[in-house]
Amino acid sequence: MFTFSGTAFAAEERNVQPAIQTTEITSTQSASLNVPAAPMALTRPTTGTYLPYNGYFIGVWTEIFSNYYFLTSGSTEFYIDWNVTSDTPDYALWHFNVYNASTNKLVLSSQQFNTGVHTGKWTSRVYNLDPAYNYYISFVNDTAPLGGPRISGDFTVRN
Repeated sequence: MFTFSGTAFAAEERNVQPAIQTTEITSTQSASLNVPAAPMALTRPTTGTYLPYNGYFIGVWTEIFSNYYFLTSGSTEFYIDWNVTSDTPDYALWHFNVYNASTNKLVLSSQQFNTGVHTGKWTSRVYNLDPAYNYYISFVNDTAPLGGPRISGDFTVRN
């Protein structure tokens, strides 16, 4: 198991204390990703949904957002089961972000993943979240802006 952590900053947000958010990934088999899934969007979500949430994206050059924010019902954590690939034989670097749905402020950026190393299904645990808020995610291609390949993937966000 690998453990990575990041710090969230409450810059420009009122009545919010800075907090430590943490992600943890494992290479154990995650829940099946072969379920009906919603496409992602180039715009931030304006509607909420309960977990689990299944999504997918194809041929992403930059950043793509979940179509819905997640109604966390007071939970301080959720899991992201993901399988992200490069659209060419070349590897791609990418990461995911977690945003506060009320303010659209960045709460957490994961560490950078490599499609040549992180192959197959993985699970990331996002925890120490403020239970007063709902959240949404995005996937960010870090390689394409430098002339690298696009990324595609599918995922499930669950409690």
